[in-house]
Amino acid sequence: MFRWCLSLFLFASAAGLFPSAMGPAELTPPEVVERAKEMMSYHPTFQQMTPELAGRLLATFCDELDPLKTYLLKKEVAVWIDPPQKIIEKVISSFNEGHFEMFEDMLHRMAQAIARRKALQSRLAKDTLPKGASIRFNELDWAEDEEDLYQRLRTMRAVQEDAAEHLDAKLCQTAIQRILKRQLAFEQQRTPKDQLLFKQTVATFLMKAFAEALDSQSAFFTPSEAKQLLISMQQRLFGIGILLRDDIDGFSVIKLVEGGPADRQKGLELGDKVIAVNDEPVIGLDMMDVVEMIRGEPGSVVTLKVVRRCEENGKETQHPVAVRLKRGEVVVKDLRYGTQIMPFGDGVIAYLRLHSFYQDDETSSYADLLASLEQLQREHVVQGVILDLRCNPGGLLSQAVAVTGLFIEKGIVVTVKDEMGNFSHMRNIASKKAWDGPLIVLINRASASASEIVAQALQDWGRAIIVGDDRSFGKGSFQLFTLCVDGVTPPNPRGEYKVTRGRYYTVSGKTPQLTGVHSDIVVPGLLCFAEIGELYSKFPLPPDAIPAHFEDTFEDVPFFQLPLLRKLYSFAQQQKTDQWTRAMPELKKRSEQRLAQNAAYQHFIDEVKANNDSSSGDDSQKSVDLQLEETWSILKDFVSISRKEAEGVDQRKAA
Repeated sequence: MFRWCLSLFLFASAAGLFPSAMGPAELTPPEVVERAKEMMSYHPTFQQMTPELAGRLLATFCDELDPLKTYLLKKEVAVWIDPPQKIIEKVISSFNEGHFEMFEDMLHRMAQAIARRKALQSRLAKDTLPKGASIRFNELDWAEDEEDLYQRLRTMRAVQEDAAEHLDAKLCQTAIQRILKRQLAFEQQRTPKDQLLFKQTVATFLMKAFAEALDSQSAFFTPSEAKQLLISMQQRLFGIGILLRDDIDGFSVIKLVEGGPADRQKGLELGDKVIAVNDEPVIGLDMMDVVEMIRGEPGSVVTLKVVRRCEENGKETQHPVAVRLKRGEVVVKDLRYGTQIMPFGDGVIAYLRLHSFYQDDETSSYADLLASLEQLQREHVVQGVILDLRCNPGGLLSQAVAVTGLFIEKGIVVTVKDEMGNFSHMRNIASKKAWDGPLIVLINRASASASEIVAQALQDWGRAIIVGDDRSFGKGSFQLFTLCVDGVTPPNPRGEYKVTRGRYYTVSGKTPQLTGVHSDIVVPGLLCFAEIGELYSKFPLPPDAIPAHFEDTFEDVPFFQLPLLRKLYSFAQQQKTDQWTRAMPELKKRSEQRLAQNAAYQHFIDEVKANNDSSSGDDSQKSVDLQLEETWSILKDFVSISRKEAEGVDQRKAA
C-alpha cells in the first residue's frame, strides 16, 4: 500500500524537471496503470481516462520529450497535439490495458530527431553566428521544417557563445564543451540502450505527462527529484542562500535569502549572472548540478564568477566579477518572517513579513506572528499593521487558518471541497484576536495558495484592506502528497506523486482558483505585468463557487461534536463588517493621486513595463521598495481616518 505521509499542503509549485543526471523511476506498465488509477481516484475532475485527458496526455508527452522544441518537427507531432478521434480511442484503450507501444514509438522517433539535430549542428560549425541574438523558448511553436529548426539552433548557439565570451579563452572553450555535455546527457536519457531502461524511461515520461495532463498542480517525481523536494520541504541546507534562474547563458541571481550567507556577507547583487563556480564553468549545466556545486560544508569558501551589468558614460556594459563567500547553514526557521516598525503619531505602524506558512516541533507561523504582535503592543502604541504576503508560496492549511485567526473572532475561514463534493469547514476557534485595529494585507502576483486564503478570508469578513498587484497567483486547489517527510523513509524507487484533490473556498464562497485575490487598492509592483500564476498554466482547474457561510450552520460537524462546538461559539463570534473598509474609496483616491505625482514610482513602472520580466524576484529585494513605501502611506491615511471616525463617535456619545 502507498504511504500517505503528507496531505493538505498548499504550495504553488511545478512538476519535477527530470534532470539529465537523474535516472527514471523503476516502473512497469502495470504499475503505471495502477498509479494513474490511484491519482484519478482522488482527482476532482478526472476519475477515468477520458477523451479530453487522453488528448492532453499526447500533447504533454511530446513536451516532456522535447521541452524546448529543438528536436521534433511540427509534422512529427501533429497527430499528437491535434489527434483525431480514432487516435484518442486507441490511447484510452491501450492505456487502460497497459500497452504503451504508441509512446514507445514516439521515443524511437525522438532518437531519430536526435540524429537529425546532430547533423544540423555539424552545419553550425561551418556557419557564421549572428551577434546580439535572443530567443524566448516559452513563445516557440514546433519548427515547421528542418531549415526552421536549423535557424532556431543557430540562434540558440549564438546566445550561448555571446555569454561564453565573458570567460577567458580556456574557460570559454570549457563552457562550450559543457553545453555539449549537457546536451549529450539529455539525449542519452531519451535513447536508452538497455531494454529494461527503455521501458522504465517510457513509463517515467508517461507518468510525468499524465500527471501534468490532470491539472497544473499535479506532478510525478522520480526518486532523485523526490529527494531534492525533501530538501526543499525540510528547508535546511548548507550553502550561501541565493535563488537562481537558468538563462542558458548563465544563472541569474534573482533573490538573496534574507539572513543567508550571501545576504549577510554582501558581494553578490541581484541580476548578477553566475558563469563559473570555483573556476568551473557552469554555462550549459543543469540547474541542480550548479546548486550542488554551490552547496558545501559550513565555513568552507565558494568563489562565484559573475557577469554584472553596470553603466559607464551613459552606456550599459557588462563586467566579470569574482565573489568569494563563506558557506553557512540556511535554515528557513530564521528566514520565515520578519518585523519592522515605523514611528507614526504617538505610536508606531507595525510591519510583519511572512515568507511561508510553516510549523515544526519548535514553532509555527502563527506562534511567531502572535509573539511579535504581543511584543510590539507591549513595547509600543501600535496604530496599524501591515501583513506582507508578497511572494509567499503557501504552506500548511492549518497555519493559514491560525494566522487568519490572529485578526478575526471565531468563525469559518476556509472550506475544502474534495473529489466527492464533500465539504469540510475549517474554523478559527481562538478566543482572542491578537490585533483588532487597522490592517492591510500586501500581496503580489506571486502570493499563492495559503497566502490567498488569509488575504481573501480577511477581505471577506471586512477585516482588512488588500493592497498590491491587481491580483494574486490564483491557486485555489489542494494536493495530496505521497512523499514521506519523516527524515528517515527514503523516496519510493517507483517515484512519488502529488495529485489535486479539490478546491478551497473562503467564507464568502469564492475560490481564488485561476482568478486570484483582487486587491482593493492596486499599487503595482515588480511583478504587476508578469505572466505568472494559474491563469498562464497549461491545464488549470476552472474556478467555481459555493454558498457563503458567514453564518455557521455546522452542517459538516458530526452530531456528537456539536455541543462542544456550539459552546465554543457561544461568545466572540466574528461578524461581517464594513468598519475597516468604509474608508476604502478615500484611501484609493489618495493613493492614486500620490502615485501619479511620484516621479520615482512612475519611472519604476515604466521600467517594469519595458522589461516585462516575469521572474525578477520580489520588490523587497530592491534597494527601495516603492510598493511597500506606498503601502506605508496608505496605512497612515487609514489610521488617521479611523482615528477621526472614532473621535466623532465619542463626541456624539458625549453629546
